[in-house]
Amino acid sequence: MLRGAKEEDGSKGVNNIPYNGNYTLRVHFNSYKTVDKIFKVTDGKDIDKKDNHTTAGNKVVALGAKSSMLSVDGMKFDAVAGASKISTGSDGSPSSGGNSVSANIIFNTDLVANAEIFEKLGIDNAYAKGIVDRFEKDMTNYIAVYDEEGKVFYDWEYYNDAVNTARTKGKYLTFSEYVKTPNVKTTSRLTRVKEVLEDNLLGELVMDGSYLGKSIEGFTYPSGSAVRVDEELVVYADKTYLSKIIAMYAGENKNYHYGTKNQAYALKDDDYKIDGDKLIIKGSAFITNKYYPNYGKNTITVYADGYQPQTIEATVSKAQVKPVEPKQPETPNKPENPEKGGQTESRLKSLERTKGNLHMGGDDGELTIGSGFAVKDAGEWLKSITAITVDGVKYSNVGDLGFFKKVKDNQYGFTWGMLKIRRPNNSKKEVALVIESSIYKSYTIIFDNSSPYSADIISMEETKKVQKYRACLH
Repeated sequence: MLRGAKEEDGSKGVNNIPYNGNYTLRVHFNSYKTVDKIFKVTDGKDIDKKDNHTTAGNKVVALGAKSSMLSVDGMKFDAVAGASKISTGSDGSPSSGGNSVSANIIFNTDLVANAEIFEKLGIDNAYAKGIVDRFEKDMTNYIAVYDEEGKVFYDWEYYNDAVNTARTKGKYLTFSEYVKTPNVKTTSRLTRVKEVLEDNLLGELVMDGSYLGKSIEGFTYPSGSAVRVDEELVVYADKTYLSKIIAMYAGENKNYHYGTKNQAYALKDDDYKIDGDKLIIKGSAFITNKYYPNYGKNTITVYADGYQPQTIEATVSKAQVKPVEPKQPETPNKPENPEKGGQTESRLKSLERTKGNLHMGGDDGELTIGSGFAVKDAGEWLKSITAITVDGVKYSNVGDLGFFKKVKDNQYGFTWGMLKIRRPNNSKKEVALVIESSIYKSYTIIFDNSSPYSADIISMEETKKVQKYRACLH
């Protein structure tokens, strides 16, 4: 050993290189070329007995054996990650029991540099000393370095070797210069990490990449954070950050984000809009269960490229109830030209029941009626539909839905010969669905809306006769 080894009896070993300076290690191999490796000792004694300072041109503080890559004029990389020989408890403190947590340790370079400066200047600070000891003594190996965006992790061994090699030549290799050299080596992004905090405790265990990226000051709420589901919440943030948004998720849907937008769980494009430094979000976007709304405090997690995930909090309340206007008595339709077959309610056909049950699908937030519906000429009936009213609300026809498109609130449409109707946002046990047709009489279907997975039909009657007598289809 060149230096630092202990004798077998435990006494301190001989230090064969006690002085600062550049040294060459030459290794001879049988049948291979001789290898020379130049290295520099910085924590020994100076030969001329001068104070241990470096020149201004070098721009490197000789703080410690493992932190001599830190630059005086600002860190060019954001963090160092490695493994520790000290196990930690769930609260971040050292642990020797069965509750220890296995994780990679992350050091923010600003935190380490400040702690090393305190130590070098002789300022008594227990937190700083603990951080220095953890970084200098407790780490078993260093794995990677990365910048604040954390998109690429660089192998520590290659980076450290390049920095130290440059130092033997009196130069300082910045991180931005290193990543442009031809011999860089990257490594995989780390999972299961804990970050060293200012008090030398460790942060919470992080299993995903949420610890990566730039941080922002957060969102501001000029009009407060309370919003109704039929209103919009306006928040402000840096416009550069807002322009980098990838996806937004309400509540626990954030768990389905894997670096790219998950279309099935992310907010839809029409749920929010960005205008410079302003983000406008529909109040209804905070609600994850439309059938059993979770009013009260809710969150939306925002993912932006190169930034840490941010959270928007809002207190969401029900929509304002509009007063119900009394219905005007209906005027019977008169044919334009009875002699030429103009349609009146009396001349519209009645639906005829066939064998089987009257069935209507109700999952995924949609009511579905197909050509197998137990009435004669069901396909013709569906094609002739002119209007639909659900729970007293007139729905709009969006036409052909294709294969992937879905109906939204207060809409109905058609796909592959099937009628699709958006379910109302309530859990009533009896909801009226009125279907009007150009060929058949108007019918009212009473169905159970209490379950989000089914829509059992209770009855089906001619709409005009509901008040007079119950002409039910059985």
